[in-house]
Amino acid sequence: WFKMGQFLVTGRINQLEEHLQLCGDFGVALEINDFFEPGLLDDKDGLIRVMEAYRNAGIPKGSTMHGVFFDISIASRDEKIRVISEERMTGSMEIARALGLKGVVFHLNYNPMLESDGFDRVFVNKTVAFLKQLLIKYEEIEIYVENMFEADPHILVAIARELSEYKNFGICFDWAHGVVFGGGVKRWVQELSTYIRHIHINDNDLKSDLHWAVGQGSIDWN
Repeated sequence: WFKMGQFLVTGRINQLEEHLQLCGDFGVALEINDFFEPGLLDDKDGLIRVMEAYRNAGIPKGSTMHGVFFDISIASRDEKIRVISEERMTGSMEIARALGLKGVVFHLNYNPMLESDGFDRVFVNKTVAFLKQLLIKYEEIEIYVENMFEADPHILVAIARELSEYKNFGICFDWAHGVVFGGGVKRWVQELSTYIRHIHINDNDLKSDLHWAVGQGSIDWN
């Protein structure tokens, strides 16, 4: 059984005042969704301005952020792609540290169409090796690995088993991704419940990842 933790609302800089009002009204924190945008990350001055805006506004205690995910591949066989992916993820951790955030969510971008024993073994080994480095270097920040395109939980289970000794590691279970890409949530919850420390909840039409508010779509929340 899960012990319910703190609720978070998605935060964006262009609606910061509105989102902070929600935090104040309902006693919740933010999951900041600005720092995965490549254009912002490559704009040094813009990045500083956004970070300062959050600092000046006051970030609620317990807030998190979504780390980079566009085209990230830390298990790539192409060393150059792997290196830039590692740099981007490390950059996310540095932003989280600078803002005093509780945790960072990452996607692994596993491609289920390439699934095989050999591909999976390399993917798990390379992913675990790099995440260990981050977990040790940023021990005060929790790292949550989120399900995305995975058709079943076996890859995340394998990675979680290897990293469960680290107190700052956990799985982020995205309920809607489990519905749309993962064939339903029952198996995901059964196999990952030991490792789940963060949950994303939003709604959809059971076909596309639409990020609707809960109750606006067709997911059976009962």
